[in-house]
Amino acid sequence: MNFQSDISALNQDIIVERLLRSHDPDGRWVDSDMLLQDISKPLLTENCMTNFEVFESKETIPYAISRISVQMLCPCKGENEIQERTMVLFDLLKKYRWDAKAFLVLGALAAAYGGLLLPVHLAFSDPIAASIATLNQLPIEKTKFRPWLNSLILLVKAMVDVTKCITEFEKLPFKQARLDNDIVGETMSNICLATYHVVKSALACLQQIHYFKQTQQISITELKEKVILLLLSKPELLPIEPFHFLLQQLYDRPSNTNTEQNYEILWIPIPTSQKWTDEEKKTFNFFSNSLPWISVRRPWLMSSTTMVVVMDPNGKVVNMNVMDMVLIWGVRAYPFSISREDKLWEEDGWSLQLLLDGIHPAFETWVKEGREICIFGSDNLDWIDEITSLSRKLQNHRFKFELIYLSKRTITFASAMEESFILFSPDIQQLFRLRLESIKRSKLKRIESSKPDRVFEEVTQLLDFDYSKHKGWAVIGKGSAAGTEKIVGENLTKRMRRILRWGEYASGLEKPCEQSHTVVVLFEEGSLTMKVVTCEKCKRPMKKFVAYQ
Repeated sequence: MNFQSDISALNQDIIVERLLRSHDPDGRWVDSDMLLQDISKPLLTENCMTNFEVFESKETIPYAISRISVQMLCPCKGENEIQERTMVLFDLLKKYRWDAKAFLVLGALAAAYGGLLLPVHLAFSDPIAASIATLNQLPIEKTKFRPWLNSLILLVKAMVDVTKCITEFEKLPFKQARLDNDIVGETMSNICLATYHVVKSALACLQQIHYFKQTQQISITELKEKVILLLLSKPELLPIEPFHFLLQQLYDRPSNTNTEQNYEILWIPIPTSQKWTDEEKKTFNFFSNSLPWISVRRPWLMSSTTMVVVMDPNGKVVNMNVMDMVLIWGVRAYPFSISREDKLWEEDGWSLQLLLDGIHPAFETWVKEGREICIFGSDNLDWIDEITSLSRKLQNHRFKFELIYLSKRTITFASAMEESFILFSPDIQQLFRLRLESIKRSKLKRIESSKPDRVFEEVTQLLDFDYSKHKGWAVIGKGSAAGTEKIVGENLTKRMRRILRWGEYASGLEKPCEQSHTVVVLFEEGSLTMKVVTCEKCKRPMKKFVAYQ
């Protein structure tokens, strides 16, 4: 976790000082293992915790969580108020150890979201739960809710993992050990900050609940002097995963937090008939009340696909459809003009970053670590088994690389894929193909027939790949590096076997030397050592062998 990036208004040292001033434990502690069983399932059920007690204290966990929830559910306006509310929570929890503070706040998060989502989970079997879900404007069809649940699950897992580390730290016998005071002090500061970020993240989660019920109407003046993205679609918008990806590209990506772009998305759902159906009305109400954009309900007709029209602050249309720009670059495309699209294509070439950025959550981490990444696709089960076997052997030899399966068709061996070292996700497959199609359409609008365009050619070959002629395809590279290479599947297995043969002398999955080179160096009388000889072809030191004649 990067503790530096999220602290802006307050200095890190000041935060630690305030946290330590509010920390006055009196010996009470909670059974973190038992409490974790409830916290780790905040999206499934709201389990009863009335049997748990806080040891050395008369305060029960339900009472402690209730006090915390009252503060966490109060609306906060802006980052500074969230930080101040976070410090209020630490004042409420001053008598608890650091791990107990984090676990109790996570318990409040689990209880709040559990109460919100429990009617959704029970709606199909319990008519009372269905009525409660309807009154709370929650979707009974859980597929519409899945993107929010997936994001929440990822965050909760991260917070629980950090809290487990805090718990392990609290268990250390510092009184019996002789440790450097500076090391202990620095570690203690990190524990304070880790707890701070867990509490603040949980508070930020609960601040999102009002988005599910927000029906506030705004004036047209709210759009003044802003770039407007008119999202024109049918009331049901896109399929759920592409829709979630569009939302992520414009709002939720970490790289978007520091942007100063002043734009607003205005959703105009257009039904296909003169009269809205009941299902269209329900869909419109759900999306308009739960998304961070503005919506307008008008009885217009629409038969085409979803599009995003851009108007500049003066109300002039500057781009008739930026859907592809958004799906490729997100807010990097601001102000979403045609000239900006041309500029982005001048900056970006054929690379894995172009294909995967924003699609896979771990991609940025892999690029920073300099890991080699290989994406591949195939419908050949035997070849997939071969790749799986070779990947296990390479990982056992501690060769670091990442394999991601991406293909046009749905495969039937997902369980076998999940058991191997190969990353597999149907959602990523869908978004990857969506990215390829967006790149191709964007390139088609601007390439000249007389000039070859590598990005267009490579993407077209991936989209139209003939699986009857080859076992599969693969793209190998390191993030934004210019050396990204596309190969047919047979060459991928050859390169993986080459690594197993060469061992530590193999540099990676990149294209190997075409052939080996031999240089004969005659022994010179009186010389005790032989100089290092470099290969003229690959510029690497050559291995020495001694031959007697």
